[in-house]
Parts: sequence; C-alpha cells; structure tokens
Amino acid sequence: MFEIISSAAMGGVLLLTTLKKGSSTAANDHEKIKQICSNCGLYNKANGKKQEIVIQRKKRHKDHTEYIYKIPLGMSFQDFQDKAHVLQDGLNNKKEILDISFNDIKQIRLNKDLIQQVKTLLSKKKKIRKEVMMSFDGALRIKVYEQNLIDYFGFDVELFEQTSGWKIYVGESRNGAIIHDTESGHIVIAGATTFGKSNFLKMFIANLLYNKPDHTKLTLIDLKGGLSFARYYSLKQCSTLALDLESSLEVLEGIVEEMKVKQASYLEKGFENIREAKDPERHFIIVDEAAQLSPEMVTGKVEKELTERCQSLMSKITQLGASLGYRLVFATQYPLKSIMPSQVKANSTTKICFRLETATQSNVVLDETGAENIQLVGRCIYKTPKGIKFVQTPQVDNSKIDKLVDPYKTIKEPLNLARLKTEEENHEVFTPIFEETE
Repeated sequence: MFEIISSAAMGGVLLLTTLKKGSSTAANDHEKIKQICSNCGLYNKANGKKQEIVIQRKKRHKDHTEYIYKIPLGMSFQDFQDKAHVLQDGLNNKKEILDISFNDIKQIRLNKDLIQQVKTLLSKKKKIRKEVMMSFDGALRIKVYEQNLIDYFGFDVELFEQTSGWKIYVGESRNGAIIHDTESGHIVIAGATTFGKSNFLKMFIANLLYNKPDHTKLTLIDLKGGLSFARYYSLKQCSTLALDLESSLEVLEGIVEEMKVKQASYLEKGFENIREAKDPERHFIIVDEAAQLSPEMVTGKVEKELTERCQSLMSKITQLGASLGYRLVFATQYPLKSIMPSQVKANSTTKICFRLETATQSNVVLDETGAENIQLVGRCIYKTPKGIKFVQTPQVDNSKIDKLVDPYKTIKEPLNLARLKTEEENHEVFTPIFEETE
C-alpha cells in the first residue's frame, strides 16, 4: 500500500510539474513579446531612458490570447506592423508542447509501474506554430493563436458531406471545419493573385450544386477575361456570364428589375421574406474582380458613368436582395475604399480575406489589419458577426470540380467575344515623345 501511495504521489508531482511548465508558455508570451520588441529596436529613448511597450491588460479567449499594450510616444502602429514576421518567428522558438488530455490521465493504473506510465505520457507532444495578428485602436493589440492549424490539404468531395441545404464548406480552423450558411447574407471575398480566392470561388459554386442543384441560380460576372468562370457558362444553373463593363451593367440592371417585381409580389401577398414565401430558389450573383467595376479603374467619362451605375446597382442588391433570395458575392484583388461601395461592405455580413498586399487593404475589408501577414496559399481570415477565425481552405483540383459540375452542363450558344476582341483591337497605345529644349 505504501509503495502504491508513494509512487502515485511521485508520479503526480512529476506530471503536475511538467504540465505547469508546459502551460506556462502562454504566460511567458508577454515576456517574449517585450524582449523581441526590444531586440529589434521597437522602443524610443527620452532623457536618456529607454521607453518600451507597456502592457495594459491580457484577455484569454477560447482559441487565442490577446495582449493589449500602450506604445511609446513617437512610434506608430506601422513600426510594429513591419516587424510582425519577426514577432511571429520569435514566439515559435519552442517547437513542441505536451499533448495530454484528461482521458490520458484517467488511463493511468496504480498497480503498474507508475513512473514509467507518467514518462510515457509526457512523451506525447505535438508541434505548434503560433500565429500573430495585430491591430490598433489607440492601443496595440496583439492576438497570439496557439493551437495548430493545418498548412495544406487537397480538396475532396467528401468535404461537402459535412454540409446541407444552403450551407457551404469553407475550410479547417483550429477547432474543426468551418461551415458557412449562405442564408446569412452577402459575402465579400478579397485576396491577392494566387493566394486562394479563385480556388475558393470554384469550391463555392461546386458546393451549391452538390447540395441544391435544382434550386441554385447563378449570375457570373468575370472581368478578368472569363478564364475563371468559363467552365461554368454551360451549366443549366448559370443564367448569364458577363465579361465586360457593358454586359455587366445590363445584367445588374436586369437583376434589380427582377428584384422589384418579386418585392411587389411579396408585398401583395403579405410575405415578409423568401422563407415565408416558401420560394426554394436562391440567386447568387458572383462578381470576380469587382475592382473593374470601379470608376478608379477606368478612363473616359462614359466608362466612369457606367461603373458608377454598376456600383449603385450592386449596392441596391445588397440593400434589398437578402430577404428576396439574392446573394451578392463581391470578390476583388484590390479592396480599396474607392473600389468597394460602402453599402456593399456594410450589408455583407461575412468577409473572407486571403493574403493582401497592405495593412490598408486588410483594414478596408476586415476593419483591422492582419491579412497582409498571411504567407500561406489558401490561408484566410473568416469574419462574421460572431468573430474572426483563421481558416485553411483546400487546394482545389479542377478535375474533381469538373466531375461534380459536368452532369449539369447543357448545350448553349457560344460566348460572344466579338465585343471584347474589338475593344482589344481598338485599344490605343500612346508613346511619349521627348524633345530637348533650351
């Protein structure tokens, strides 16, 4: 009896000490942050004294810890933002942590070699890769995410089995799969070229057809030449594929008129929304590279007027469309304030942000910085009214997507590319001439 009790006590002390040591890594993050900032010059000197960041408070959330600091006078948030990668690498000096659950501890048997059992338990470790997200609202906020997030995985149709109805698969977070309900409203998707935005749109369309092929209606606007959406033009669910400014305006005008007719019908019948009307159809208007519908991106008075009308119509869709079954998906590589209409942003409850080039662009989409720090292809920030999550989306295989959508293809008239070709041929190139003067 004495041997069992003494062994249990020794094992318990050893386990508790090691667990306490492992759990202290989060507590030490503040000291690491302060040391890293000092080492890379994030401080000021005044009257011969070194002025560093001062912690105001720490908040522990479900999947991250937020540290809130007062920054020294004379320094800007941009100073810290430029060193975000240094901070993240420094916090990842410790590569492994204990991976022990309460169930593991319950499996310990006192009638066996307790010390060996504890040592075996302590050998269970997992690699970590902390991620850092910074923002500033008068104080420097540093969010440190501690749990592992998968770096890469391929797309498989089995991922869609987790979805039903109008819900679609987004990707994997630290706490499991993220399933988005498109019934919640419109979506803004932003991301620099090659970082996953187009891949996600392909998966988005395929998921809709997987769950609701008979009730999905698609209007596609692709202002990058049609390469991304050409494979979906022949789908029976696709009513239109617009490839230029004029046809985009025509399509958007038609949708708004259609909305007005449906709204009048609902008013007459006393329906508050599409659910009450029991209308099974949902109309998704997906605009890829919406920046091309901005006055900032065109030249000429006529073109600017056309883009202004397009932006006004997209705003109208987000204002009235949600209750009528219309869902705008506004996707762009260049999320600037002048490019994203304020009504579109305000009425879009979900933002999905892949890597962006600058903190300013991230702030336009998310109202905080962070997307400029993303380095991995397919990694995105998923923001809803419930909060923000880091998500890894799968790498899409076009052949697997084609296998899903091919059964819904029909014979249609070929796309009319004449206008696009004419515009390209008529595009004038001006060569500057420099003359030497006195």
